[in-house]
Amino acid sequence: MNIKLSFGAVVLGLINLFVATGSAAPVASTVTGNILQGETVVITGTGFGARAVETPFYWDDYESKSVGQTALAAGLDDLGYDGRGLPKIQNDLVLSGTKSMRMDYLLNQGSMFPRIGKGGLNATEVYVSVWTYFKCTAGTGAGYPILKLVRGGTNPSYSGVPRFYETVRPNSAGIIEATDRGSVDSSGNTTWTQDIKKGQDAGAWHRSEYYFKLSTPGVADGMFQTWVDGVQNVNLLNTMSRLAGSTAQINYIMSPFDGNDSYGLTNSYSLWMDNFYIDTTRARVEFGDAATFASCTVRDIQPTVHWSNTTISVKVNLSIFQPAQKVYLYVVDANGNVNSAGYPLTVGGTVLPDTAAPSIPAGLAGNATSSTSITLTWTASTDNVGVTGYGIYRNGTLTGNSPTSSYTNAGLAPATGYDYSVTAYDAAGNISAPCSSVRVATLSGSSSSSSSSSSSSSSSSSSSSSSSSSSSSSSSSSSSSSSSSSGSSSSSSSSSSSSSSSGSSSGTRSGGGGSLSLVFLSGLGVLALIRSAKSLSRQPR
Repeated sequence: MNIKLSFGAVVLGLINLFVATGSAAPVASTVTGNILQGETVVITGTGFGARAVETPFYWDDYESKSVGQTALAAGLDDLGYDGRGLPKIQNDLVLSGTKSMRMDYLLNQGSMFPRIGKGGLNATEVYVSVWTYFKCTAGTGAGYPILKLVRGGTNPSYSGVPRFYETVRPNSAGIIEATDRGSVDSSGNTTWTQDIKKGQDAGAWHRSEYYFKLSTPGVADGMFQTWVDGVQNVNLLNTMSRLAGSTAQINYIMSPFDGNDSYGLTNSYSLWMDNFYIDTTRARVEFGDAATFASCTVRDIQPTVHWSNTTISVKVNLSIFQPAQKVYLYVVDANGNVNSAGYPLTVGGTVLPDTAAPSIPAGLAGNATSSTSITLTWTASTDNVGVTGYGIYRNGTLTGNSPTSSYTNAGLAPATGYDYSVTAYDAAGNISAPCSSVRVATLSGSSSSSSSSSSSSSSSSSSSSSSSSSSSSSSSSSSSSSSSSSGSSSSSSSSSSSSSSSGSSSGTRSGGGGSLSLVFLSGLGVLALIRSAKSLSRQPR
């Protein structure tokens, strides 16, 4: 199958791919400041993207509140309080620091619905993160209550649509064994998911995350996702939460104290909440306990005070991280992209600008894969933060970059030697010294493969030249063929040299000088046969 693509078509395809996959992941280049609770830390880098508002819509660890204050006095909103009891600031059980918020669901009270949270979001998407802990405190009943850990949408009443929610149902041992999670569209139809991958079980702190994005009216492009302790439980994509003509927005988020059903007469229990975060974008900063975002078992929000595409400032939230513990910083942009490698930090330490260069690449070797291309490989460098990429130098001039420890340089001249060296660099712009250079020669048109190092490149080049010379003398039996072959080789060499000098080191070439010569000679052979046939046809019979 023959495929022909115009330059414009290729460019358009790349643009479409970029649009479809979103922008590149953020890169954190430097972090400065003290990794201490409440201290300001400044992050510089690229690709952070934009936020309409630099600070989160709501975040509180309740450390500035007074013990005994109700949730309403502590800054949460009344979204339909039933008058049967409110959560209060307590200091008996905390995630970190000295305070958290606690709701007591008492014996003989039946179902209780404090229904407090935050209103006034007026958004089309919302991201929520909250830590919760619950346990039975008295009673002999057969089970725990049904806990409504989150609910958000157009208005706080159950008739308000669209909305999203999560309800969990622990068994008598406090283990989550049933769930009810869903996205309700603007006509009241619900898309449920009952998957249980990891639950907010009793007797431990758990972090729950929720992301809900309203669809374009009449288009199935909405989203509902949930995570527990970093493990994704729900991933509802391409939902239509707003039917055609709907102008609904997300206006409220309930706290985990939304309410409970049943068991209230036979058991009493308490639910604690800490580090409650609500925002109208996924763009945020987190600390994690592992070098990649996906491998973290614990992460938590670092609330922002400033955000631009290249600079972010956060107030350190140590959460459950301990003094001297190594943590990793992650920047998540509005599209959900995150830096692939975490920026390493130490709790309690002072972070200075990164001025350490990566180690020098070692073991550089080259292999001529054709008459116009050379492939280089080397041993990966190391860095105190992380190697971002490598610079490849040909004859002392930067010819390209590679994010990995290999590189193919194309568009070269046949049977020509080149000197290569490689440097390593990190996100902060620190560059290593170049490694020892290696000389590699491209193949002649009649050769197929050649390996080279700094000690053997000259002999390989000499061998290739000798082979080329021998081939030329053996093919000179026909003066017209010899002349044509020589002209083709010269043309190919000139073209390669022009491409190389123009800096097109990352391009590819379709065939080499040898292939063109063979095609040209084959054509001459066909013409010779045609001439012979015509000559024979003119002879008398």
